[in-house]
Amino acid sequence: MAEWEIIWQQRDIFISGFGNTFVLFFAASIASLALGITLLYVLENGAKGLKGGVVLSINMMRTLPFLILAYLLYYGLPQVGIRMDAFTAGLISLSLYHGTYFCEIFRGIRKGLDSGLTEAAQACGFSKFKTFSRIVMPNVLFKSVP
Repeated sequence: MAEWEIIWQQRDIFISGFGNTFVLFFAASIASLALGITLLYVLENGAKGLKGGVVLSINMMRTLPFLILAYLLYYGLPQVGIRMDAFTAGLISLSLYHGTYFCEIFRGIRKGLDSGLTEAAQACGFSKFKTFSRIVMPNVLFKSVP
């Protein structure tokens, strides 16, 4: 039997695995982006205690290796009675981990934006959410693309 023959014989499993990987990648990317934007909004406009919790969770995710988080979700949560399949555990762990990094990236870009943007929005009577969604985030997303 040739070395590559076994791969050809099991091609349906490989194709299914590639498909699942792409679905997981796109779903986790969208969820991470949404989580990063939400965390940035909380950091800018949330209550003081909520900001502290977000900063603590971001710092915890930055110090926790990804595989430890994935193992904790997949193998640790069943110990306390919460069971999930591998795809869901992977989606949650990827989204949490990368969402916090997206938030840090967006926060760094936000610090570099001119404060006149938000001052002008406040002078025009924009709410905090409208300022964030219409003024701040489009600029942050534009500057985050290489």
